[in-house]
Amino acid sequence: MPSQLFDLILCRNLVFTYFAIETQREMIIGIAERLREGGYLVIGAHEQLPEGGPPFVQVRGCPEISCKGPSH
Repeated sequence: MPSQLFDLILCRNLVFTYFAIETQREMIIGIAERLREGGYLVIGAHEQLPEGGPPFVQVRGCPEISCKGPSH
């Protein structure tokens, strides 16, 4: 993964669809480490983040978009 921080990470229709749950958890930790506080993560419409990972808050009315930090 890149070392810099991002305001937006798009991760659609790959990690949370095809990877084993253990790998999903590892990836979401890496994604959270590279996402700025208040940054957004976009996943596919049929995907969901694995339980037990870093806390993300779903954007109200748009379950595919989550925010790292305060609720939106």
